[in-house]
Amino acid sequence: GRRDEEPEFEDPTDDQLDRVWSKLEAKEKTYSDEVVRSLALWSERDIQMTLIRKLVDRFHEEAGNGAILIFLPGWGDIAKCHYMLQDPDFYVLTLHSLMSAEEQHKAFEPPPEGQRKIILSTNIAETSVTIDDVVYVIDSGVMKERVYEADKDYSSLNTSLVTKANATQRRGRAGRCQAGTVVHLFPSYVLDEMREYPTPEMLSTSLEELILQLKVVSGGDVKATLATSMAQPSDQAMENAIFVLQRLHALNQDKELTLLGRALAALPVHPLVAKTILFGGILRCLKPVAVIAAFLSLKSPFVQSVDGSEDKGKAIFDAQSHSDLFCVVQAYAMWRAAVSRGDSEAFCKENGLSEETMELGRLMVDQFVSFSVGSGYDGADVDPDDPDSYCEIDVDHLVVGGKTWTLVKAALTCGHWPNVVGACTNEYYRGKTVWLNDAAVELVPFRSSVVSFQSKLPGQWLVYSDSMKFGRLSTLENTCVHTGYILLCCTELKWHANEVWMDWWQGTMAQLNSEKVFKLRTNLYLGLKRVLEGRDLSLFPQSTRDSLLEFLHVDTMHFQGLTPQVSKPSALAKEHKYVWESVEVKE
Repeated sequence: GRRDEEPEFEDPTDDQLDRVWSKLEAKEKTYSDEVVRSLALWSERDIQMTLIRKLVDRFHEEAGNGAILIFLPGWGDIAKCHYMLQDPDFYVLTLHSLMSAEEQHKAFEPPPEGQRKIILSTNIAETSVTIDDVVYVIDSGVMKERVYEADKDYSSLNTSLVTKANATQRRGRAGRCQAGTVVHLFPSYVLDEMREYPTPEMLSTSLEELILQLKVVSGGDVKATLATSMAQPSDQAMENAIFVLQRLHALNQDKELTLLGRALAALPVHPLVAKTILFGGILRCLKPVAVIAAFLSLKSPFVQSVDGSEDKGKAIFDAQSHSDLFCVVQAYAMWRAAVSRGDSEAFCKENGLSEETMELGRLMVDQFVSFSVGSGYDGADVDPDDPDSYCEIDVDHLVVGGKTWTLVKAALTCGHWPNVVGACTNEYYRGKTVWLNDAAVELVPFRSSVVSFQSKLPGQWLVYSDSMKFGRLSTLENTCVHTGYILLCCTELKWHANEVWMDWWQGTMAQLNSEKVFKLRTNLYLGLKRVLEGRDLSLFPQSTRDSLLEFLHVDTMHFQGLTPQVSKPSALAKEHKYVWESVEVKE
């Protein structure tokens, strides 16, 4: 990975010098030995902070008026550069998706009298915005790029050299309204070797939502359809997405659309989010689930500042919930109360929230609730005969240990399965407990999660919204749940004596009535099937919802010896499996 410290200047090797000389000769250019030595030591992954500072000083002291725009790859580099540029003569601002919209708007305003405006930005400033007074651009030549690694089935945020298209866009930011200057911090011969364009979005993310929509629209072989696209995904990426949709029961084992898949495709969000909304509807806890779904589909409403002065984040709203999404609902509920008092702006500033993101979330929550009401939702939190009861989208506070929160966790777990990791004792870590998925791959909660670095949690499972590699493979937007939730939502459950197998998990559990669990699973499946066939959320029996709540509303259920499956289930084990027919068979 990239080094955090400034690299020490050392003598280049003969091979490095020869490579530079050959590159310069090919371009018919000659430079001094000192320049060649510097070029030989250049590394595409190093951000030369000292050089950036010298360039800023030179523009400030020797050039005319105008703002300086510096392109940097990510938040960490922006924070370092911000610290380095602390100077009474400079008015330093940042542009990054983690910043609130209100903070980002300052980049368009003139600086205080006597100060030069300096903007530190990721590639968000390449095309998304035009800042009229930018005259000087410093391009670090590096960017963060999301890459989907199909062979490993996860995404990572990689630091890479910019493409020719990025470099061109960055050059175009200099002097949009007057003559300008740009400095690219990479050798000119490197430009010839760069990729033409960034990776297309279809190749940098998983394909579940796209493939599900294609199944609804055209059916047939979606792989053949995608093969005709300009940016054709790999066969492995398509197979990975189909496998996820099968585990969600959106597609059956023959890769045909199911009743559940048709229902999930009705909402223009990721199938995991759509399934969570569906379960929020049948469990009659729609509003808080709609809030969670909205911000999972947008982005986190919590913002950061480069100096840490506004990084209050989730800590204010956590209340020992051990859930990032609990924090989101609490923040939204308190914000709505502040809106009713006419105090929205002050509340968001005090609690580290983006007011603009909260307002966008409100619009999406409104859409999810309205859609569900139109699909027969009859929960007590809305009155279908009074549009004001759901269009205003006020949400009650959640209570840790309360019944509503129990139901919300059930909707999250059923909606996001198999996105779970279990707390397993790993013999390779000297008995240390680590988080493993069902393929025995270790993941860690992302550092901003409320469960990150916590050694003791009330449940032995984390339900997460997504995973991504940031150095280590990390889980995002985590919620801690006990084993009861997993018993209900896993696809295949086998039980013999105290031994339990759940899909690719196994463990022992004493003093729990297996017959009760199988009955609850059967009733859950039959109730959901009735809803899907009738296309009416109110058809889910209230009695089944109450039975599920009674079962889950306990302090904890715990597995002994939890591990990804290492032994075959007993031939005597009782079995229950969720199976969905295709739409074609049903209709």
